[in-house]
Amino acid sequence: MDRLVGVILAAGFATRLRNVLDGKPKALIELEPGVSIIDLTIRNFHDVGIRDIFVVTRKELVEQFYGKLPRERVLVVDVSEGDGNLWTFYNGYEKLVEMGIKSDFIVVMSDHIFERRMLEKLIEAYRESSDILLLCIDRRPRGRDVAEGLKIHADEDRVVEAGKGIPPISGIDTGLFIVPQSIGYAMKRVVGERGRKASFADLINFLASQGLVRGVDVTGFLWQDIDTVEDISYARRLYWRILKRNLVKDSDGVISRYLNRKISTAISIALYRNRIFVNPNIVTVVVAIIGVVGALMTMFIDRFIGSIMVIISSILDGVDGEIARLYNRTSFIGSILDHVLDRAVDSLYLVATYYIALSTSSIPQEILLILLATSFMGIFLVGYLSAVAERDIVIRVRKGFPPATRDVRITVLAICTILGYPELGLIYISIASLIFIAKIFIYTYSARKSVGMESRVVRKEKSIWPSTPVQPRILLEDFLYRLALAILTIYSTTELINILTEHRESIGIYSNVLIDTITVIGIILLIYFFIGIVKIIATYLYHIRNTIIVKIWIAPGVYERIVKEIIILAILLLLRILINIILTANRISGPIASLICLSLNVSTIAVLMFIAIEVIRALEHKIFRI
Repeated sequence: MDRLVGVILAAGFATRLRNVLDGKPKALIELEPGVSIIDLTIRNFHDVGIRDIFVVTRKELVEQFYGKLPRERVLVVDVSEGDGNLWTFYNGYEKLVEMGIKSDFIVVMSDHIFERRMLEKLIEAYRESSDILLLCIDRRPRGRDVAEGLKIHADEDRVVEAGKGIPPISGIDTGLFIVPQSIGYAMKRVVGERGRKASFADLINFLASQGLVRGVDVTGFLWQDIDTVEDISYARRLYWRILKRNLVKDSDGVISRYLNRKISTAISIALYRNRIFVNPNIVTVVVAIIGVVGALMTMFIDRFIGSIMVIISSILDGVDGEIARLYNRTSFIGSILDHVLDRAVDSLYLVATYYIALSTSSIPQEILLILLATSFMGIFLVGYLSAVAERDIVIRVRKGFPPATRDVRITVLAICTILGYPELGLIYISIASLIFIAKIFIYTYSARKSVGMESRVVRKEKSIWPSTPVQPRILLEDFLYRLALAILTIYSTTELINILTEHRESIGIYSNVLIDTITVIGIILLIYFFIGIVKIIATYLYHIRNTIIVKIWIAPGVYERIVKEIIILAILLLLRILINIILTANRISGPIASLICLSLNVSTIAVLMFIAIEVIRALEHKIFRI
């Protein structure tokens, strides 16, 4: 196939929003002034490299889409209220085929908002399996989404069944599909059998029986289906989080992902929401000036303040590109300017740290000079290879260890300089850069080797015959037995410590040894019994998992997260017991003991609140009767 073509299905009747929309399509609902759902969808398509985009709609709405796409990209199909979404797409598909389109299709619903990475993950799966139907699955949906959404049953990533009336065994569909032209025969048959009522659920079930449907896990990504007025409010709140996530790059280093981007995107979004536009090139120059001043200050005035300024420059380095993307002002000149000034700041700061190392390090000057030269070579080759190597390989290496991205290099070098060991920063940059370069070459060479040369270790699972289901009565007996032993251990350990403490003088010098020994033994026994109790609880909760999913319609991912939080709560309770024993054994009291107990109490209450929130979110379709 030539390339993927984007198709937006926008022929619905929005029955629950008629009073709000006044005849307009849901795709034109604004998420911020001047930016509608379809604008966000088109931007996401463009960001992943999809330029051929079509809207499939009905004749009553066609005029309203002409301002969003060229007229020839707006396809009119015969759709009546109550028709299925596959009927809509198939009619558009036939028109696209008549136009000579030979590409496969990435299909999205016009009333869904979603972050860019969902498209990227879907396309990544398409590269591996380009001849089957692909759909995105959220394995941890909220209760209200479960009630409305298309539930999916999958065996790992192979979809087995789909339907609105089945339990969410594997989660729900998110309204994003890749439909290859090779399954055109299946669409024709399903539409022939179901007529105007044909839906994507029908197509999924037909192809699933042949093993031709794969689910792509997008759990944790942001998306929202819009069907009600309440959904519009949710979507407008979620939109800003989606914009913020869309500014993050897959190639970002570890420091950038967890620190720099969080700060820079907050600044960029704040400027954008308040319509404060600053030319991105001006931001680039200002940030570079901060870095240059910081490097010079490190060299001649104060290495602490100077290094902090360089770190601030690194944090703010993303603001220029983020503003450019938010305002669609990206340019080749801006990109070149950013790269040149980044290398200038890097070079000047390397020289500054070398200058500091000359007076603080015991390493000979010749070795320091070699480290400086290697660091220079490393940062320039890392930048060059990141630009010319295959994108997937670059992303893989950037996420590997040791990280050699600019954010990590600057942070490590600044911390080492502040602590008085700049030579360690130079050593790190040299080694990390050389490993990065070697990995690029190795992975590039490996990618071109024959697939047949790959090897794989298959792990054999041990099993016992015949297998028997979990017996709740036996689990209960084991639970009560271990609980009794744990209570007995707590009681006996505490009492023995109290007795030894009261008779410390009569026992003599061995009293402390005995108290410590009993404390350690008690803690070890408690941990042992507690691990058994947790395993029993986890086994039982897993045993009833499918029953809960089927009867209450909780997605398995949500259920598993609640189970994990329950286990965390149990661990906190155990910690409280262990710390009480330790405090008693060591006669620790006063503000330190109170602070420790307070922190545990706050943590326990926080986990209880998280569990309560998760349960409410999972059951909101029952609680609020959606």
